[in-house]
Amino acid sequence: MLLLFLLLSSCSPHGDPVTKEMYGSAWPFTVEEGHLECLSYAVLFHADGKTYLLQGDPGRIREEMAGEPLHDLGEIWRRQDAIGDTWSANMPLDTLIASCSETVSSEQ
Repeated sequence: MLLLFLLLSSCSPHGDPVTKEMYGSAWPFTVEEGHLECLSYAVLFHADGKTYLLQGDPGRIREEMAGEPLHDLGEIWRRQDAIGDTWSANMPLDTLIASCSETVSSEQ
């Protein structure tokens, strides 16, 4: 039992921590926090044990993840009212994706 605990506690989450507090009103999710994983070919968001694709080729990601499921971003994507009460859209992901692009560029 102790060995299992040590193995699980040594597992680090994928990517860098991101929170609603860090992004304020630009935070596009209904969850309070997660991890942003910046790959050269994709941007992934991990929260509550699930993985979501923010940008990239889903087919390639599924191959790379070796069977780990990709979840529907709609489960956690926050909605915003854009024009009165007649139209609403999902919050933009641009801010998160831009921060990922900066990270990938600096690593190359």
